[in-house]
Amino acid sequence: MAESILQVYVHLVFSTAGRVHLLDVKETKERLFGYMMGVMKKLEAPVLAIGGGEEHVHILHRMPKKLNYEELTSRLKANSSRFAKTMGERYANFGWNRGYAGFSVSRWDIDQISGYIRKQERHHNTEIYKAELERLLGEHGADFDSRHLWD
Repeated sequence: MAESILQVYVHLVFSTAGRVHLLDVKETKERLFGYMMGVMKKLEAPVLAIGGGEEHVHILHRMPKKLNYEELTSRLKANSSRFAKTMGERYANFGWNRGYAGFSVSRWDIDQISGYIRKQERHHNTEIYKAELERLLGEHGADFDSRHLWD
């Protein structure tokens, strides 16, 4: 082929450093998520949906052709952390946890996963983040040891 084509979708999940509840103010979360969408666009990984709870974020995006996943998540976290630190004294030490979870998404499931991500605030009235992530890992057949999942 003369051209490279990549049509892969990923549901990315990661949390604030120490899972501190710094995403609890709607306006702040909207600003940060908007900024994150801009970063992902520049990295050629357009966001289809973004949402999250008070201490974590879910992003459904298309994979970029030119970056590996570790580089993509590192750049996203570094840029968004720097931005968050400009949002006021409360966010002076803002950061993200080191790890992340990424789940492949079939194009036939994009609408369902997008809806799930957009309803995160409501969802977390009934399920805490730790239980949610462990459930998602199990549903996707991920090999993990919950003793080493949380720092």
